[in-house]
Amino acid sequence: MIFESKTTLNLIGLMIRDVILTFLILVFWKYINNLSITSNSILFDSASVLVGIFSGYIICRFLHEWGHYFATKYYGAVCHLYPISKFGKIFEYDMEKNNEKQFAALGWGGTFAHWLIMFLFLFLLDGNSYGNVAIQSGAIGYVVTASIIELPVIIRHLFGEPSYEAYNFNRKFIITLDKSKTLKIGGIIGIVAIIISFFLLKNIL
Repeated sequence: MIFESKTTLNLIGLMIRDVILTFLILVFWKYINNLSITSNSILFDSASVLVGIFSGYIICRFLHEWGHYFATKYYGAVCHLYPISKFGKIFEYDMEKNNEKQFAALGWGGTFAHWLIMFLFLFLLDGNSYGNVAIQSGAIGYVVTASIIELPVIIRHLFGEPSYEAYNFNRKFIITLDKSKTLKIGGIIGIVAIIISFFLLKNIL
Protein backbone atom coordinates (compact mmCIF):
# COMPACT_ATOMS: atom_id res chain seq x y z
CA MET A 1 0.00 0.00 0.00
CA ILE A 2 2.89 2.33 0.85
CA PHE A 3 4.53 1.44 -2.47
CA GLU A 4 1.32 2.26 -4.36
CA SER A 5 1.05 5.62 -2.57
CA LYS A 6 4.62 6.49 -3.49
CA THR A 7 3.97 5.47 -7.10
CA THR A 8 0.86 7.66 -7.26
CA LEU A 9 2.73 10.63 -5.82
CA ASN A 10 5.54 10.09 -8.31
CA LEU A 11 3.05 9.94 -11.20
CA ILE A 12 1.35 13.15 -10.06
CA GLY A 13 4.74 14.82 -9.74
CA LEU A 14 5.76 13.78 -13.25
CA MET A 15 2.47 15.05 -14.69
CA ILE A 16 2.74 18.39 -12.88
CA ARG A 17 6.34 18.75 -14.04
CA ASP A 18 5.48 18.19 -17.71
CA VAL A 19 2.36 20.38 -17.60
CA ILE A 20 4.37 23.25 -16.11
CA LEU A 21 7.22 22.78 -18.60
CA THR A 22 4.79 22.65 -21.54
CA PHE A 23 3.04 25.79 -20.31
CA LEU A 24 6.33 27.68 -19.88
CA ILE A 25 7.55 26.58 -23.31
CA LEU A 26 4.32 27.77 -24.95
CA VAL A 27 4.40 31.09 -23.08
CA PHE A 28 8.01 31.72 -24.12
CA TRP A 29 7.26 30.71 -27.73
CA LYS A 30 4.24 33.02 -27.81
CA TYR A 31 6.27 35.90 -26.38
CA ILE A 32 9.10 35.54 -28.93
CA ASN A 33 6.60 35.04 -31.74
CA ASN A 34 4.80 38.28 -30.82
CA LEU A 35 8.12 40.14 -30.72
CA SER A 36 8.91 38.81 -34.18
CA ILE A 37 5.54 39.98 -35.54
CA THR A 38 5.60 43.46 -33.97
CA SER A 39 9.29 44.35 -34.30
CA ASN A 40 9.88 43.22 -37.90
CA SER A 41 13.44 42.39 -36.87
CA ILE A 42 15.66 39.72 -38.42
CA LEU A 43 17.00 38.95 -34.93
CA PHE A 44 13.57 38.24 -33.47
CA ASP A 45 12.48 36.43 -36.63
CA SER A 46 15.46 34.10 -36.26
CA ALA A 47 14.80 33.66 -32.54
CA SER A 48 11.14 32.83 -33.19
CA VAL A 49 12.17 30.15 -35.70
CA LEU A 50 14.59 28.49 -33.27
CA VAL A 51 12.22 28.72 -30.30
CA GLY A 52 9.30 27.52 -32.41
CA ILE A 53 11.11 24.46 -33.75
CA PHE A 54 12.30 23.55 -30.26
CA SER A 55 8.81 24.06 -28.81
CA GLY A 56 7.02 21.95 -31.42
CA TYR A 57 9.55 19.14 -31.12
CA ILE A 58 9.66 19.02 -27.32
CA ILE A 59 5.90 19.32 -26.78
CA CYS A 60 5.36 16.44 -29.21
CA ARG A 61 7.98 14.50 -27.29
CA PHE A 62 6.18 15.09 -23.98
CA LEU A 63 2.79 14.06 -25.39
CA HIS A 64 4.35 11.06 -27.12
CA GLU A 65 5.65 9.66 -23.85
CA TRP A 66 2.38 10.25 -22.02
CA GLY A 67 0.54 8.62 -24.91
CA HIS A 68 2.71 5.55 -24.42
CA TYR A 69 2.07 5.54 -20.70
CA PHE A 70 -1.70 6.07 -20.53
CA ALA A 71 -2.47 3.72 -23.43
CA THR A 72 -0.57 0.78 -22.01
CA LYS A 73 -1.69 1.47 -18.41
CA TYR A 74 -5.28 1.41 -19.64
CA TYR A 75 -4.71 -2.28 -20.33
CA GLY A 76 -3.06 -2.83 -16.95
CA ALA A 77 0.59 -2.91 -17.98
CA VAL A 78 3.44 -2.81 -15.47
CA CYS A 79 5.37 0.43 -15.94
CA HIS A 80 8.20 1.53 -13.66
CA LEU A 81 8.17 5.32 -13.25
CA TYR A 82 11.38 7.32 -13.32
CA PRO A 83 12.09 9.98 -10.70
CA ILE A 84 10.94 13.54 -11.42
CA SER A 85 14.56 14.66 -11.85
CA LYS A 86 15.04 12.37 -14.88
CA PHE A 87 13.99 13.95 -18.17
CA GLY A 88 13.31 12.32 -21.51
CA LYS A 89 11.38 9.16 -20.73
CA ILE A 90 8.89 9.02 -17.88
CA PHE A 91 8.78 5.25 -17.37
CA GLU A 92 10.34 1.92 -18.18
CA TYR A 93 8.01 -0.59 -19.81
CA ASP A 94 8.37 -4.08 -18.28
CA MET A 95 8.78 -6.43 -21.26
CA GLU A 96 8.83 -9.55 -19.06
CA LYS A 97 5.64 -8.92 -17.08
CA ASN A 98 3.44 -7.39 -19.81
CA ASN A 99 1.54 -9.12 -22.61
CA GLU A 100 1.20 -8.60 -26.36
CA LYS A 101 -1.96 -6.48 -26.11
CA GLN A 102 -0.24 -4.12 -23.69
CA PHE A 103 2.77 -3.88 -26.01
CA ALA A 104 0.49 -2.97 -28.92
CA ALA A 105 -1.16 -0.28 -26.80
CA LEU A 106 2.28 1.07 -25.90
CA GLY A 107 3.21 1.64 -29.53
CA TRP A 108 -0.09 2.94 -30.83
CA GLY A 109 -0.63 5.24 -27.82
CA GLY A 110 2.59 7.16 -28.40
CA THR A 111 1.97 7.32 -32.14
CA PHE A 112 -1.58 8.64 -31.76
CA ALA A 113 -0.42 11.28 -29.25
CA HIS A 114 2.28 12.88 -31.40
CA TRP A 115 0.15 12.82 -34.57
CA LEU A 116 -2.67 14.47 -32.62
CA ILE A 117 -0.55 17.37 -31.36
CA MET A 118 1.01 17.85 -34.82
CA PHE A 119 -2.42 18.14 -36.47
CA LEU A 120 -3.59 20.51 -33.73
CA PHE A 121 -0.66 22.82 -34.47
CA LEU A 122 -1.33 22.59 -38.21
CA PHE A 123 -5.04 23.32 -37.97
CA LEU A 124 -5.09 25.84 -35.11
CA LEU A 125 -2.18 28.03 -36.24
CA ASP A 126 -1.94 29.98 -39.47
CA GLY A 127 1.23 30.46 -41.48
CA ASN A 128 1.42 34.24 -41.08
CA SER A 129 4.36 34.27 -38.70
CA TYR A 130 7.74 32.59 -38.52
CA GLY A 131 7.00 31.36 -35.01
CA ASN A 132 3.78 29.64 -36.03
CA VAL A 133 5.39 27.89 -38.97
CA ALA A 134 8.40 26.94 -36.86
CA ILE A 135 6.36 25.25 -34.12
CA GLN A 136 4.45 23.34 -36.80
CA SER A 137 7.71 22.29 -38.45
CA GLY A 138 9.18 21.20 -35.13
CA ALA A 139 6.16 19.00 -34.53
CA ILE A 140 6.41 17.52 -38.03
CA GLY A 141 10.10 16.82 -37.46
CA TYR A 142 9.37 14.92 -34.28
CA VAL A 143 6.59 12.90 -35.92
CA VAL A 144 8.94 11.92 -38.75
CA THR A 145 11.73 10.99 -36.34
CA ALA A 146 9.46 8.95 -34.06
CA SER A 147 7.80 7.24 -37.02
CA ILE A 148 11.11 6.09 -38.49
CA ILE A 149 12.17 4.68 -35.11
CA GLU A 150 8.90 3.20 -33.85
CA LEU A 151 6.61 2.42 -36.79
CA PRO A 152 8.71 -0.57 -37.98
CA VAL A 153 8.34 -2.08 -34.50
CA ILE A 154 4.59 -1.43 -34.47
CA ILE A 155 4.12 -2.88 -37.96
CA ARG A 156 6.21 -5.99 -37.23
CA HIS A 157 4.13 -6.60 -34.11
CA LEU A 158 0.89 -5.93 -36.01
CA PHE A 159 1.83 -8.65 -38.49
CA GLY A 160 2.35 -11.23 -35.80
CA GLU A 161 5.87 -10.95 -34.41
CA PRO A 162 6.06 -11.34 -30.62
CA SER A 163 6.98 -8.17 -28.74
CA TYR A 164 10.57 -9.26 -28.05
CA GLU A 165 11.23 -9.96 -31.73
CA ALA A 166 9.34 -6.89 -32.97
CA TYR A 167 11.39 -4.66 -30.66
CA ASN A 168 14.66 -6.08 -31.96
CA PHE A 169 16.32 -3.26 -33.91
CA ASN A 170 19.09 -5.45 -35.29
CA ARG A 171 17.52 -5.87 -38.73
CA LYS A 172 18.87 -5.68 -42.25
CA PHE A 173 17.24 -3.23 -44.64
CA ILE A 174 19.80 -2.50 -47.38
CA ILE A 175 22.25 -2.14 -44.47
CA THR A 176 22.21 -3.72 -41.02
CA LEU A 177 20.63 -1.33 -38.53
CA ASP A 178 20.97 -1.53 -34.78
CA LYS A 179 19.15 0.74 -32.34
CA SER A 180 21.91 3.37 -32.31
CA LYS A 181 21.99 3.66 -36.11
CA THR A 182 18.19 3.77 -36.27
CA LEU A 183 18.09 6.64 -33.77
CA LYS A 184 20.72 8.57 -35.74
CA ILE A 185 18.96 8.05 -39.08
CA GLY A 186 15.63 9.03 -37.54
CA GLY A 187 17.18 12.19 -36.11
CA ILE A 188 18.84 13.20 -39.37
CA ILE A 189 15.71 12.64 -41.46
CA GLY A 190 13.71 14.49 -38.81
CA ILE A 191 15.97 17.54 -39.19
CA VAL A 192 15.56 17.39 -42.98
CA ALA A 193 11.78 17.18 -42.50
CA ILE A 194 11.85 20.27 -40.27
CA ILE A 195 13.72 22.30 -42.89
CA ILE A 196 11.57 21.18 -45.82
CA SER A 197 8.26 21.58 -43.98
CA PHE A 198 9.25 25.05 -42.74
CA PHE A 199 9.90 26.33 -46.25
CA LEU A 200 6.80 24.62 -47.65
CA LEU A 201 4.51 25.94 -44.92
CA LYS A 202 5.98 29.43 -45.29
CA ASN A 203 5.45 29.18 -49.07
CA ILE A 204 9.11 29.90 -49.73
CA LEU A 205 9.74 26.85 -51.91
